[in-house]
Amino acid sequence: MNIAIMSELYPSEENIYAGVYVHSRVVEYIMLGHKCYVYSLSFNGNCSYTFDNVQVYQGNEEFLNNCMKKNEFDIIVMHAPNPDEKYFIMKYFNSSKVICWIHGLDALSGAFTYPYVGYKVSNIIRFLFRLKEDYRKIKSWKKFLKVLKPKIVVVSEWMKIEAEKFLKIKFEKVIKIPNHVDEDIFKFSQKKGKIKKILCVRPHSSSKYAIDIAINSFNDSPYTLDIYGKGHLLGFHKLLAEKNNSNVRFIENFFNKNELAELFSKYDIAIMPTRLDSQGVMVCEMNMSGLPVITSDILGNKEYETRGTMRLRNDKFEIVDILNNINENFQLEELSKFANEDMLKIASKKIIIKQELNAMEKLLK
Repeated sequence: MNIAIMSELYPSEENIYAGVYVHSRVVEYIMLGHKCYVYSLSFNGNCSYTFDNVQVYQGNEEFLNNCMKKNEFDIIVMHAPNPDEKYFIMKYFNSSKVICWIHGLDALSGAFTYPYVGYKVSNIIRFLFRLKEDYRKIKSWKKFLKVLKPKIVVVSEWMKIEAEKFLKIKFEKVIKIPNHVDEDIFKFSQKKGKIKKILCVRPHSSSKYAIDIAINSFNDSPYTLDIYGKGHLLGFHKLLAEKNNSNVRFIENFFNKNELAELFSKYDIAIMPTRLDSQGVMVCEMNMSGLPVITSDILGNKEYETRGTMRLRNDKFEIVDILNNINENFQLEELSKFANEDMLKIASKKIIIKQELNAMEKLLK
């Protein structure tokens, strides 16, 4: 197939982390013989560049329209489409075959779903801005679904239910396909013996990542938690750890996929609480690596739990007894094995990429 991929975010040499979940798919499509170009709608100037041998076009409507018509395509694949992207496709390509991946904020309420952190005044301003964006989202989705009737892909049943509730619509053509986990990168590393090294990898950018819950679970703990990540809430989290005498260490760093896989191999278990997840991709990556995980008992990630996943309520996130029990009963090796075995069946790259391409091919028939 000739595939046009539209994504607001996509990696570049200046920002290698932007839209990596889209890029990892495109690389696989190309390796399997499909022709792909990526288009990113932007009002900050027009440019084209290659990243990992993927051709990317970034620019305004006129620029992207010309590029897409010149390159030709069989199908348009949209990831987390914002209102501007939907209006662009309706304006220039309203007779095209379109398939849309919903990932979260693109089809959920920003004002009421995503948590707030910070000062009261700034939170009021954020709420009003998000409320305005929610209105634009609802309006654009309703028109987009009516005009183009795209096939919709959700990563979890929870995401479908919440998106339909917020948008006040019923998706006619919708399928569930998880984000894939690359088993060639996140290779199985068997955990053995007792738990000594404990990992948490989270950006300090939003309270949805629940780093405060992880910190509080290590108050006066005999175990030490290493928290990797950066963000504007890092100072707040450091003060919280100091105030509560939490046995945690902060390592300010971001990682690419290969670096994450290497990091996972060095730890025995991960602590990954969350307040909001549609899948919990990093937990899935940890499980694929054979790293057992203690995470939050919420609906969004429940569809992807393995026998190497332990789930706790956020208001009772107490992990010391669990860690002691694993050590006393020598369960680490078994949990590690089950985590990998189950994730291979749930979200391995070989299975999921095939499902994605099959969904596109069926739409073209």
